[in-house]
Order: sequence, then structure tokens, then C-alpha cells
Amino acid sequence: MMLDYTVFLSLLTLAGCAALVTEEKVIRDFGESASFSCSLPNAAGVKQVTWQRLGHDDSVHTMVTFSENFKQQVADAYLDKVEVTEATLSSSTIVMKNITFADEGCYICTFNVYPSGTERRKTCLTVQGLSDITTTFLDKTENKVVVSCSATGKPAPEVRYIDKEIESGERVTVINVDGTITSTKNLTLLRSPAQYVECVAESGNMLIRKRINLTDDQQQDPGEKNEAPRHYPAFFVVVIAIIGAISTGIVLHRRKVKAECGKERIEETV
Repeated sequence: MMLDYTVFLSLLTLAGCAALVTEEKVIRDFGESASFSCSLPNAAGVKQVTWQRLGHDDSVHTMVTFSENFKQQVADAYLDKVEVTEATLSSSTIVMKNITFADEGCYICTFNVYPSGTERRKTCLTVQGLSDITTTFLDKTENKVVVSCSATGKPAPEVRYIDKEIESGERVTVINVDGTITSTKNLTLLRSPAQYVECVAESGNMLIRKRINLTDDQQQDPGEKNEAPRHYPAFFVVVIAIIGAISTGIVLHRRKVKAECGKERIEETV
């Protein structure tokens, strides 16, 4: 009879804990901040509040802890990522900054209550939008130029070109390991005096535009092009200085020679 009573109490406790778990869904754009809050009204006997991240492999990573004896503590791995804006034994709020697709997942807020046990709140974060957009040259002939534009994000990015739909290829999508999708679209242009073509990528609430320069010198790496103006002036200054020094030396030498010749003539005359 005693065993049955113990089992009954254990089942009742588990049922009570399960009922206390609530789940909230939060959707944010890539690069934004996400705020998670949890509270325990009329809290009594709370000894510690903990924020944890539930990994995709069901692993649990502690992010923040707060207790009646110790102030809030943020785990080293989250010092630059998580900011605690509220920390009491009845209510807690954290803010995740500059979120990326790697931050997607569920976050659990746990109240350790004595002697009743634990109460949990779960918030699941979904990240949408664009993380990257790249452009490249594929081919260039006397008559045509072929360029490519790729964008990575979730949901699958839409890629298009502004006012240049001459020979636009089909969109090709690739699913990446982290669940993001890369969409690529090529464009063939007839050679013209145009300096650039504009690629537009859109996913969720985010839209990014990027110019593809079409001039002959634009196929170089932008970083290399930006460095040139910094080095060339210094180089030219040195060259000009050397030329100036040589010219000055030549002039002075000629004057010296003329002076010596003139002196010799005077001596001969005398």
C-alpha cells in the first residue's frame, strides 16, 4: 500500500511539472535582437533562476544563473551575446544581440522552487532573412557579359535583376548544412556603355540590393583596387624626389664645370 502511494505521488508530481511548462514562439530577422522573458507570479521559495539553451542534439547549455545568494552570472561563452535586463527570483528577461541562424532553437527558463521542485518556461526562436549576398563575373566576350548573384537566408531568397531581364537564367537553390538556403541566378547582358547592373535579394522581411560593376577593371578584387590609391602616390613622390635630386645634381655639376673652365681661361689670359 505504501509503495502504491509513493508511486501515486511521483506521478502526480510529474504531471504537475509537465503542466507548468509553457512554450512561446519568437520570430526575428537576421541581425536583430531577441528578448526572452519568463515570470512566476506569487513566487515563494524560489532559490535560483536559470536560463539554458536546448541544443539540436538535445544537449543543454547553461547561459545565465541568478540566485538569492549570488548575483547574476553569465557563462563565458555568452558574455558578448546575452544581456540580462531583469533578474529577480520572480521574473527574468534576457536579450540576445545580433542574432544569426546559429542562434535558432529553444531556450528554457527554470525556477528552482523549494520544496516543490522546478517550474519551466520555454521560448523557441526562429530566425529569418538574409545573411549574405555575393556577385561574380562568369564570362565576358566582345558581345556579352555573364554575371551571377547569390543570396543566403531563410526562407529561400528570391533573386532578381533590376531592369536587365535580357537573358536571365533559372533560380538554382541549395540547402546548406545549417538549414539556410542559397539561391543563385545568372544574367547574360549585351555589351553596352552601362556601368553596372543591380541585383536584388529578398527573404522574409529583408531586402538587400547590390551593384555589379561592368567596367573592365571591376573584375579585380575590391580590396586590391582600394589599396592601389594608397601606394601609388607615395611611390610617385619618391620617384619625383629622386628625379629632382638627380636633376639638381646635374645642374650644379654643370655650373661647377663652367666655373672651372672660366677660371682656367682667365689664368691663361693673364
